[in-house]
Amino acid sequence: MVAIYEGAINLLDKFGFFNIILPWILVYALTYGILLNTRIFGDAFNSNNVKEAKMARSISSMIAFAIASIVIGSYHAVTSIRGVVPLIAIFLIIVFSIILVVAAFALPEGELIKTDTYAKFKKYMGIPATILLILVILNYFGLLKGISGSGVPGSFWSKYGDYIGAILMLAAFGVIAYLLVREPKSQEQNNN
Repeated sequence: MVAIYEGAINLLDKFGFFNIILPWILVYALTYGILLNTRIFGDAFNSNNVKEAKMARSISSMIAFAIASIVIGSYHAVTSIRGVVPLIAIFLIIVFSIILVVAAFALPEGELIKTDTYAKFKKYMGIPATILLILVILNYFGLLKGISGSGVPGSFWSKYGDYIGAILMLAAFGVIAYLLVREPKSQEQNNN
């Protein structure tokens, strides 16, 4: 069964699906979305002026097509995209998992996220997550080689790395256990 999927993936790879088609779709979609969101050429969803909206979508589509085609022509850009996309996918899985865990622990049962709760969440989770994503991408491109681990000898991590990892895992389990068994906030405390 696995051999069938491996054969299909190898066929798609030989066809250029992962080197040309997927990176082109990614660059096109991102560029098109950014152009529509910034409204450089007008509001693309203006129901009062349908002609302007259609023109804005058409121009944005042509520019996104051109940019995606130019980017795919560069071998280094394609290899960078192929290297960064899995890291971003793993990062997004981690962020969504954190959102699910925080929502399970932080929200009272049966309540939806309110705007003030979302603002706090965005402040305390969104900013560090964005910084972490930027650091992961910079590290992939080799821009953090002189920075990471500077000041700490390599022998320190080789001697104590397992101990530090075990302590951090125990601390994480302790925090999770505390969040699971703590007393829920009463409605009176939430209103004050």
